[in-house]
Amino acid sequence: MRIEDETKKKDLKNRIARLEGQLRGIAKMIDEEGDCTKIAEQLSAAKQALSQVLATFAVCAFAEAEHPYTASKQSSIAKIVKIIS
Repeated sequence: MRIEDETKKKDLKNRIARLEGQLRGIAKMIDEEGDCTKIAEQLSAAKQALSQVLATFAVCAFAEAEHPYTASKQSSIAKIVKIIS
C-alpha cells in the first residue's frame, strides 16, 4: 500500500513544507539569541507536527505489513515499531 490519494499526498507535502519554514524560523531565533522559552515552544509545535506526519506513514506501513503478500509480517511490524519509538 502506498499513499495514492493525491489530496492526501498534497496535504502531507504541505505539512512538511510548513515544517521546513518553521525549522528555518527556529534556526533564525537561535542565531538571533531569541528567548529560550519561545524557541522551546516552537520546537514543541514542530515536534507535534512531525509526529502527525509520522503517524500517517506509520499507519501506511502497518497496512503494508498486513498485506497478504508480505513475506514476514512479524519482522515488518517490529521494524515499524522500532522506527516510531
